[in-house]
Amino acid sequence: MEKIVLYKNARGSCLFEKAISDGCKVILISDMYLPSAILKELLTSCGYDISNIPVYSSGEERYSKNSGKLFSIVKKNENVDIASWMHVGDNVHADILNAKKLGINTLHADWSEYNHGVSNHWKTKDIIGESICKTLLLKQVSAFHQNDPLNEIGFKVFGPLLLGYVS
Repeated sequence: MEKIVLYKNARGSCLFEKAISDGCKVILISDMYLPSAILKELLTSCGYDISNIPVYSSGEERYSKNSGKLFSIVKKNENVDIASWMHVGDNVHADILNAKKLGINTLHADWSEYNHGVSNHWKTKDIIGESICKTLLLKQVSAFHQNDPLNEIGFKVFGPLLLGYVS
């Protein structure tokens, strides 16, 4: 399912490619339930060349960025110098604040939106419709429609409205 809905974010991809071309050591760290092998497969299907890049998954490591412990594991395993580490992430708590507590430089991926609130959309009768509507409000969705008010209204208002008639 993830393969169907994932796509390469232009700003994130540009930053990734710049780091690679500048000779930076790139390490991918995810607070996700999927194992690193699956994450590699998903990233490759999005067009990223990560053949020589280590990938860490909190689900696999049993420690998270949210707790701060995954950063310590990566530091030890990859022999990373904290002073030269730049961590990029969308979750203000896990990626930015926790990394900074350890002395890691950070860059907030504000082009991607992380909704860290509690979701209750599973309580509604139309789980899929509610999920689609919530997703359409995220910043990163703007990559799929032209940046003008009429297109945005069509994409975010009339599209979901008409979805109810086709489903």
